[in-house]
Amino acid sequence: MQFNCGFTPFIMPKRVAEAPANKAIAEHAPKDWHIGSGPFKFAIGEFQPGTKVVYEKNADYVPRKEKASWMAGGKVVKVDRVEWINVGDPQTTVNALIKGEIDYIEQPVHDLFPAIKKSPDIVLHDFNKMGLLGWMRINWLHPPFNNAKVRQAVLMAVNQEDYLAVLVGDPEYYKYCASFFTCGTTYESSAGAPDMKKPNVEKAKQLLKEGGYKGEEILILHPTDLKAITPYGPVTEQALKKIGMNVKLLAMDWASVVARRAKQDAPAQGGWHIFHTFWVGADLLNPVTNAGMNAKGPKGGFFGWPEDPDMEKMRADFIKETDPAKQKAIAEAITKRAFEQVMYVPIGQMQFPAAYRKSLSGVLDGPVPVFWNVEKK
Repeated sequence: MQFNCGFTPFIMPKRVAEAPANKAIAEHAPKDWHIGSGPFKFAIGEFQPGTKVVYEKNADYVPRKEKASWMAGGKVVKVDRVEWINVGDPQTTVNALIKGEIDYIEQPVHDLFPAIKKSPDIVLHDFNKMGLLGWMRINWLHPPFNNAKVRQAVLMAVNQEDYLAVLVGDPEYYKYCASFFTCGTTYESSAGAPDMKKPNVEKAKQLLKEGGYKGEEILILHPTDLKAITPYGPVTEQALKKIGMNVKLLAMDWASVVARRAKQDAPAQGGWHIFHTFWVGADLLNPVTNAGMNAKGPKGGFFGWPEDPDMEKMRADFIKETDPAKQKAIAEAITKRAFEQVMYVPIGQMQFPAAYRKSLSGVLDGPVPVFWNVEKK
């Protein structure tokens, strides 16, 4: 399973929070892992990194009395334990679900939906109504992308349909979205956006020339083990080659991508130029929660490190504004600025329904799965 942690406030004991950030947490006894007051406990004795994670019902947890509503209300645990199992192969996972060997798949691949729908024992349910939005994130710190015109060239080269078709395939589960803020929500806007259904190759080539691109090798971090991101790299590679860029995919696992994208070194010294990711729609509703709009640069921004004082001023104005209509106008101005500067390249909005056996009930809707309120017959 893959989860986007977004802005989850992980609360740790003082002794853990004050430990050096570059050292692993040296707590091993089970009592040390029973941290916080949540409805589940982490079963450290059964933890198999990369294979299995087990959570047990916390008998000491006292839920609220209200009806459960995703992260709100009463978090009543109705099963003794939840096991997260990493199978790896999508077909094997779906076969296991159909046979009753597992109960739930968070993100089955869309190619296997026909097989899932044929089974009378399986529910295919879209719990995350706002979907997921793909990003192509560009590193502003180093040439050639420290020049806005070169970033704009990349924006002009993109065809969202190419990404959506290769990753999802079925138009029922994706849509074109030329907005930094989740399409279908309050601040959706395409102000300043190019037509990302029709790449402008000639315009992109002209922008590369104006931006002083000299044929530098563009390094794209390419995870090969994450089905929801792996297809993006080759699509971007082909798009950039069409406009005359020298591109290299760096194949690695997702853990290596996460480690390398944090490096601010020059690409040739272990850094990078481009990586791809996706976020749940609930994280991208406005200029404050959307990490891609953070323009504080290398000392406080999200990986890629855009630095733009004008953007930061508009974000501050959005926070201070209390009139909804004026907030919406600010969000639109932010959108226009974000496309001008290319904070990142939006590459479409997708739905990833979960699949689970009908023996489960009480599965809640929300941007990410939760397992309180779930019962198993």
